[in-house]
Amino acid sequence: MKRFFYVTAGLLLTCAVSQADTMCLSYSEGKTSDGAPIGIGYGRFNEIETAFFLPASTVKLLEGNTITGINGCLASIADIEAVHIFIREELEGDNLSYYKFEPDQSNPVKRGVNKLRFEKPYTITSGSGKGLYIGFGFTMTELNSRALSANTTPIPNAFFLRKANGRWSDCSEYGCASIEAVIEGDRLPERNLRLSRTDTPSAFAADRGDMPVTYFVHNFGSRTITGFDMVAEVDGEAVDKVHVSGDIASNAMKTGVVRFHPGLTVAGDKEIVYRLENLEEGEDQDPSDNVLSDSFEVVSKSYPRKVLSEEFTTEKCKNCPRVVEMLHELLARPEYSDIIQVAHHAGFQQDFLTQPFHEEYTMMYGGSKFAPGLCVDRAKQGPLEVIVFPDTEKTVEDMWNQRLDIPALVSVDISARYSEPDRDRLEVTVSGEKVSKHLPAGTCATVWLVEDGIEPVEQVNAPAGFIHNNVTRACGSSDYWGDPVTFDGDSYTYSCEIPLDGKWKKENMRIVAFLGDNDGRWFGHTVLNAASMKFSEIENSGIDSIAGSGVPVEIRYYDLSGREVDSTAKGILLVKSVYDDGSARTVKMVR
Repeated sequence: MKRFFYVTAGLLLTCAVSQADTMCLSYSEGKTSDGAPIGIGYGRFNEIETAFFLPASTVKLLEGNTITGINGCLASIADIEAVHIFIREELEGDNLSYYKFEPDQSNPVKRGVNKLRFEKPYTITSGSGKGLYIGFGFTMTELNSRALSANTTPIPNAFFLRKANGRWSDCSEYGCASIEAVIEGDRLPERNLRLSRTDTPSAFAADRGDMPVTYFVHNFGSRTITGFDMVAEVDGEAVDKVHVSGDIASNAMKTGVVRFHPGLTVAGDKEIVYRLENLEEGEDQDPSDNVLSDSFEVVSKSYPRKVLSEEFTTEKCKNCPRVVEMLHELLARPEYSDIIQVAHHAGFQQDFLTQPFHEEYTMMYGGSKFAPGLCVDRAKQGPLEVIVFPDTEKTVEDMWNQRLDIPALVSVDISARYSEPDRDRLEVTVSGEKVSKHLPAGTCATVWLVEDGIEPVEQVNAPAGFIHNNVTRACGSSDYWGDPVTFDGDSYTYSCEIPLDGKWKKENMRIVAFLGDNDGRWFGHTVLNAASMKFSEIENSGIDSIAGSGVPVEIRYYDLSGREVDSTAKGILLVKSVYDDGSARTVKMVR
């Protein structure tokens, strides 16, 4: 029977520098994630080991000091027989130091941090020229123990795991092992920043001027660092330098976004080197780990970006009305006018609005499903997340802002006509152009029809006047994940036809189209750019004739969550007019 091991969230207490001769080192900085568990298959192997790597330059700086122990975190103590710690130069090599702890009733293993100390501490001597693997492991009686903890911030060299076949794998793309080395001595380095990771945009658009780069910096010294410079070099020449302020305590990580202005105008592929310099506390004692390199493309321009925000919701979901209201309030803000919001009725059971493609898209969960769920441009939000629970406004805003900040390298424009003479189908054309040489090979176009103002049937926890909005009614692409787009030079054109249901209210509908990747993986569908078009903008729509010839006899106002509001309310409103001939029309109004 196939079994899986899960790395789950736990609590690891960081070892503070309480004395001048003691400090702790780790990539996880004493933190673990409250995100989704990481599933690791391990068959019938009942001993689990994890480790992180200290590079040779860091080890050399620690010469003369002693590694006295290792703090390791357990998310669960169920079925744990024993725990152990080790130091090795090779993951499958001999132990330089080892200690095994077998708990009993008077001295049990602990959920959370386990502070283990070597009986024979390891003193770092000069001359080896090698790095060290700092490890923590345990044995268990059952094969489904969810005990190992990891911080889900991916950092290179931070998470090695011995898996099902007894061999080691680098799992650093998933996060950091929640373990740390305890080091004592009178030769501890005071100033040792490490540039652990940078996230470079795939392209720099000359017309935008700035290039946001996310950085991850660890303090592997014993002294708090209060600031440093981050330099960017392109093709061997410094193009910009930004000062970063803020305390970084010993064993802590600092992450943020630096906006470089490289001033590049010639299109083409470039190599970039990042370097940490000028620590406010003095010279870095190991500058060799202050440098990382990456590549990007310089393009002449970028296109207006529209961000696709997809909510998974159903009438069975008691939390969904609250999130709908939160999204409505955010969408009313001018800074989010470029967000295209849609709703798929899947994720937690089904309702009368659920379509087959709604269920198909739940593949992006990568595991268990839930509602409300939100994905933004189908981009990864962490090592294992595309769809997240939008618990706070900040969660949503961070996702939206991160995508709004990325240059759009392809444009998306929509045109449409009703079929003649029956007008029972919609002929949609999506077109545009690209400015990048490196769009994904699997670039595809997807087209939806979306409707607002739908009366609920049995929405749980619905407030008075609740209305379903942004509902994806139909998918025009032959494949729900999009149809391949062929470029003629830098331009493309894609067309499809979509049957219309007579029950749909055309005056409440719009077309949404987007280009995205489609590499077949649950996290491989990132949206490149999107567009939206109201049915009233269709060339031969005739929607203006839907309203009655007389005067309205009733007018009601709703917010975007479907809640009826006073006629004096401000923001984005849905205005429903009922005419004397029995016809009705709903339009959006901004006040």
